[in-house]
Amino acid sequence: MALKVLDNSLALTDKKLIYNERVILSENEKSPLAFLGYGDQNMNMQGSNYSFEDKLTSKLPLVIGSITELEDAYNINLTFENTNHLELKCYLDNEGRLIVEPHILKKGNWNRLWLRIVADSEEKIYGCGEQLTYLNLRKHVFPIWTSNTGVGRNKKKLVTMQADLEENAGGDYYTTSFPQATFISSHKYYCHIDDYSFVTFDFTNEQFHELLFWSVPKRLIFETSTTYKRLLGKMTKLLGRQNVLPSWTDNGIILGLTGGIKRVQQVEKKLKAGGVNIAAILCHDVNEKSQEKYSNLAETIQQWNKEDMKYLGYITPYIAKNSPNYLKLSGKQMFVKNKEGKDYTVLISHQQFVLIDLTNPMAFMWLKDEIKNKLLAIGASGWIADGGENLPADGIVFENKQAFELHNYWPVLWAKCNLQAIEETRKEAEIVYFMKAGSAQSAYYSPVLWQGMQSVDWSQDDGLASAICATLSSGMSGMGISQSDIGGNLSSYGNMRTAELLARWTEFACFSPFMRMQETNRPAVNFQAYDNNIAIEHLAKFSNIFKDLSRYRQEVIKQVTLEGLPAMRPLFIEYEKDEEAYKQRYEYLFGTDLLIAPVYRAGKKEWQVYLPDDNWIHIWSGRKYKTGYHTISAQIGEIPVFYRAYSKFSEQFEKIGNQYSKGWIQ
Repeated sequence: MALKVLDNSLALTDKKLIYNERVILSENEKSPLAFLGYGDQNMNMQGSNYSFEDKLTSKLPLVIGSITELEDAYNINLTFENTNHLELKCYLDNEGRLIVEPHILKKGNWNRLWLRIVADSEEKIYGCGEQLTYLNLRKHVFPIWTSNTGVGRNKKKLVTMQADLEENAGGDYYTTSFPQATFISSHKYYCHIDDYSFVTFDFTNEQFHELLFWSVPKRLIFETSTTYKRLLGKMTKLLGRQNVLPSWTDNGIILGLTGGIKRVQQVEKKLKAGGVNIAAILCHDVNEKSQEKYSNLAETIQQWNKEDMKYLGYITPYIAKNSPNYLKLSGKQMFVKNKEGKDYTVLISHQQFVLIDLTNPMAFMWLKDEIKNKLLAIGASGWIADGGENLPADGIVFENKQAFELHNYWPVLWAKCNLQAIEETRKEAEIVYFMKAGSAQSAYYSPVLWQGMQSVDWSQDDGLASAICATLSSGMSGMGISQSDIGGNLSSYGNMRTAELLARWTEFACFSPFMRMQETNRPAVNFQAYDNNIAIEHLAKFSNIFKDLSRYRQEVIKQVTLEGLPAMRPLFIEYEKDEEAYKQRYEYLFGTDLLIAPVYRAGKKEWQVYLPDDNWIHIWSGRKYKTGYHTISAQIGEIPVFYRAYSKFSEQFEKIGNQYSKGWIQ
């Protein structure tokens, strides 16, 4: 007999838990509902890269033994050899969400739980944070653990092999700085794990999704809707939404430059003379060692502000070993400790650092004051907040707590620290910062998600294509505003940025919430936007288009804030019934009215584009198109862009096409 709760939205019958007509949990002879076990974990950390080992000593299959019907819930007792081992309490909260709470009943050293969620062979899965290789996650396994993305991110490629051999830094298809224990099903439900502990999502089986927890989670949350747009709205109501960006971010590109004030100003003036719109200058090399080169930084910032140009900086939650700050704070319990009670030292970019303990209120306050004094006090309008992925799994934090359980929460704490510094100076409307690392609830505290240091190449796993996929997957995880470094950032093992790659990445970034370029980790050997007049002209064109799109972009970002919709979204968000739309991993809609098909391969002058069922106009030629696959001219400077014919912004789009299609890069 099935218990029906809250207007038939929750029922259990024939060993199936049914929520809003979706079968969520089910048991049959071939597939137990859950397993309980014990394992010894080993996580090796090198820099911000991790490897996992798990030696299982027990794994018990659990079957439904009994069901207790309460007034508004089920208690499902799972047994092994007729002994209760696990209880699943299933109920609806005040918002109508399904809550599943696991509770261990059998005493023992249990630290592994496997739970199976019903699947089918046609189902598609999205989310799990920022995934750079796959948009549809079916047929793959995803550990949820924040780390560096890695170099190359493909174990079959030479660059990844070299990085692994040298410093275990190659990464893999699942490595990401922003993992999130949340997925969205094409059956129009989401599943969120309300816990920051390590979990693996296995989407390889056609009949079920298997979740492996390395500790028993607090609860699982499910919610359904009739459309993806409404579902994202519900999910982001739970997890948080990003706010609108400061108006100055619409003024053009944010230009990352290094080498001191004199050099920065030389490059800035050269680009401005070529017609480039610069919204801000970002200098990430301002530190104790470069004080002489940036001695007049505060005065320069004031001058830039008068020229309607902002300054952005760089900060991390760790400090160099034996630096003045380290010597000042040493012995005050301000740092993460190792098992011997000494300051935990981590190696980052071949230098030793210690981590500020964000769980210690005094250390948290000190770091917040650093943000105020080193950035806000000199007039910075934003910064990169790097380094949230570096908490060692075997570290010890404040009040002798294990760092392993807090690792995925660490970037959220780091984001909170940044936001509180801004709120306490009442500059929320003026400041923007970028977080590379993140997790659930990061959207509350992170204005912009930064994708980190992708490779300066055309690879699908770590190059331009990966930036497109990462944008769409993070959007399906509730982070609606994200950005990548134009042209990539990581140049290693023979990879060097070309003029063509920089141009194509620039075109992609133009049709996004944010436009930001770095010189890479090796500026001298990589192509830069200021290296020749053709590159300057190209950047001028797209920084001008970016600025001209301000009114449209602001409306798009309002959708992020008010509705939880990603600014850059997969085609199927707007065209759910179009099966071909689900196959487009590297096309996207910027808002509702612009369709973008970035050219992510070298040497292309034409590009195949899929258009869903609508009336489309090619922005550069003005030609009208219907649904289907089309081969489009795609010379450098003419990224395939289409707008909906009936958009209220169609006149503006037409004007942009007419103004910039001729007389620029052909």
